[in-house]
Amino acid sequence: MKRLTSFFPGVIWATIAGLSLQSAAMANDSSVLCENLDLVTEVAIRTREYDAAFCSTGYYDEEPGCYGPTAYYYIGQSRSSGDSIFLENATWTRENDVATYKVTNGDYTYQIQTSGAYAMNPWRSLSVLKNGRTIYYGDVDGYFGYWDC
Repeated sequence: MKRLTSFFPGVIWATIAGLSLQSAAMANDSSVLCENLDLVTEVAIRTREYDAAFCSTGYYDEEPGCYGPTAYYYIGQSRSSGDSIFLENATWTRENDVATYKVTNGDYTYQIQTSGAYAMNPWRSLSVLKNGRTIYYGDVDGYFGYWDC
């Protein structure tokens, strides 16, 4: 199901077949990018150029009845070519009600930030940075986000 190819030096791309991110997110509250790898969707968005998701593995804590992520992953897929990148060791932070999912691979940082669906004026963004400078910032056409309880 996965085909690994080298797309840029130091970056491994995986081709992941599946449905569009937006339709998968709206249909069953998960991203096909995460589902194809048996991961839980934390946040998934679609821009004109890319589908992107931060996924996780974890455990279900019965006492509060919540899922507890223990590891985060990033998957980004080009909407034109279908090429995808999968990165481990992603992080999640929340500050001033803004959730930031981030992973760094060499000189590149991939980041999704969101105010969440319940903010008065909700917003979200997908950014790619090279050596700390923004080289891509996408307008978001579709969004799915998971908030812990």
